[in-house]
Amino acid sequence: DWARIVTLYDQLQQLAPSPVVQLNRAIAVGQWHGASAGLAALDADRLLSQLERYYLAHAVRGALLEQVGRRDEAAAAFARALDCGCSAPERRLIERRLAGVTGAARPIGRAGPPPCAPDRRRTATPRPPTP
Repeated sequence: DWARIVTLYDQLQQLAPSPVVQLNRAIAVGQWHGASAGLAALDADRLLSQLERYYLAHAVRGALLEQVGRRDEAAAAFARALDCGCSAPERRLIERRLAGVTGAARPIGRAGPPPCAPDRRRTATPRPPTP
């Protein structure tokens, strides 16, 4: 029920405002009302400027642009997403999306993928067994 999901994101935005909440709301709007509406929600409040280094913002924009047939803009958005930090599996997915909109077997203009930002998640350090 996408209408309910949009309402929940509206409530979350009131409780804990965040550009990521707005991004997720734009995705839900796109699912509910179509890609053009999702793009309009994404473009509201200059959301992309707030999420300039967040690859998912550009990947979402690319997907919405692809859905409305704006393939050149979609390719630029996917390429921008690749310039932001992401994991190797995410990079491969975005590269496939980019290749899909350009018709290329591999992303155009890239000799190789730029390095992704290192994973900054902390991993638990194993503790020695207690006697």
